[in-house]
Amino acid sequence: MGRKVTQVDFGIPELPRDKNVAAYCRVSSGKDAMLHSLEAQVSYYSGLIQSHSGWEYAGVYADEARTGTKDTRENFLRMLADCRTGKIDMVLTKSISRFARNTVTLLETVRELKQIGVDVYFEEQNIHSLSTDGELMLTVLASYISSALKVSNAYKKKGIPVIKVFQYLFLLIFSNRSMYMSLITGRNTPGFAKDTVYRFMKMLQINWIRFTTVLASRIIRDAIVPLDSEDRANHRYRFGFRMLTLGWSDGSSFLPVNSILFSSENKKNRVNEAVKVDKRTAGYKRRLLSIQKGTQAMPELLKTAKKAAVPAKYVLFDSWFSSPSTLHAVKTIGYDVIGMVKKTPKMFFRYKGEDMSLITIYNRNKRKEYLCLISTDTTLDENEIIRIYGRRWDIEVFFKVCKSYRNLSRECNSLSYDAMTAHTAVVFKRYMMLSLESREGSDNRSLGELFVYFSDEMSDITWIQAFRMLLQMFRTILNNNTELSDDKIDELV
Repeated sequence: MGRKVTQVDFGIPELPRDKNVAAYCRVSSGKDAMLHSLEAQVSYYSGLIQSHSGWEYAGVYADEARTGTKDTRENFLRMLADCRTGKIDMVLTKSISRFARNTVTLLETVRELKQIGVDVYFEEQNIHSLSTDGELMLTVLASYISSALKVSNAYKKKGIPVIKVFQYLFLLIFSNRSMYMSLITGRNTPGFAKDTVYRFMKMLQINWIRFTTVLASRIIRDAIVPLDSEDRANHRYRFGFRMLTLGWSDGSSFLPVNSILFSSENKKNRVNEAVKVDKRTAGYKRRLLSIQKGTQAMPELLKTAKKAAVPAKYVLFDSWFSSPSTLHAVKTIGYDVIGMVKKTPKMFFRYKGEDMSLITIYNRNKRKEYLCLISTDTTLDENEIIRIYGRRWDIEVFFKVCKSYRNLSRECNSLSYDAMTAHTAVVFKRYMMLSLESREGSDNRSLGELFVYFSDEMSDITWIQAFRMLLQMFRTILNNNTELSDDKIDELV
């Protein structure tokens, strides 16, 4: 019996190749100090990459005296081109702000590189872009919150950083426990005493109106690409306080911009009033605004939004604000108004050459049930006015969500006006984060202009119409490719 020889080809095992690693640096000014910093960054990353085992040096890309936008950075674009051609496997950068200041640019670039397997490592945040987008989004929002707190006088020279206290308050709702119950049970306890939280929320120097406005403005301008937008002010009652809120909407996403809790001008009606407040603090100015009438405070909120460069064209409100003086005040600030008009005999309109009240006008036309809208933009037709005004429903949804699911009315039991103002700002930030995350995950506009047009066209076709179109296509295919009679096709279809 002969021998049987079997040849086995083990092959030559492939050795893992070194990872091609590059770095990106940027400074926003051409001053000598900045350029020196850029040289130090280039030297640091060059030495770091070349000394790391398993890394192959792929270069350091640096832009000087450039903004954080993509189109103005030549070396940034050159780095992206090298990533697309497979020359780079990983990019090191100091921080998110050095890589891109605009959130849309940041997420678009990171996601494109993620699709081709290129990792971006942000040193300061200790984040790899190949991890989930949610972690990156939260980090971007955290950087926004931190800078917004600083410009609103929320800072401490020593002790627990204010961003940690705010982060604890921000995440408290997701633990499904109040701070009191967390301390009792020993779960989700902060690394500082409860008095630290109370002192933070009662700080008079923190300008919470400015904080909310600045944060909303940065999210709207950097993270949301506005197609068209409206501001909207409304009044609501919350356990003895009337809360006047200014919000921004583009028809898809709603963000609270700022708010004020109204108190009473009559001192006898106030509860737990501060004995003495420094007139130089934001807390004192907040109190002055809180005892004004809503029609006087609303323009102040609009001016704050205008100063923060919140992009908007129209202000939407209900009949409570629709007085001639308010319309003129809003128009002077730089916004057009669309609002519900009061049915009052004290307000007159020019109708067919005569000055009449709405009641007189509609009685003359024999109409009993009617709603009236007013617009300072005379270029809009009635259908467009109604369509835009319909977006005011967003703020009704906002209040319902904040009250029922974001603990607007249940979490804070403090009697301090400043603490309640701080709590309102924290709740608004929770809503902002979830609104932005919802837009990134469900808004068709985040998938590109072509997809939006396709979705709009498909939305015009009802389910029945689409089903009929499919049946007609099926009938055509049977006629062209089979020898079945029309009667037989009718039976099948």
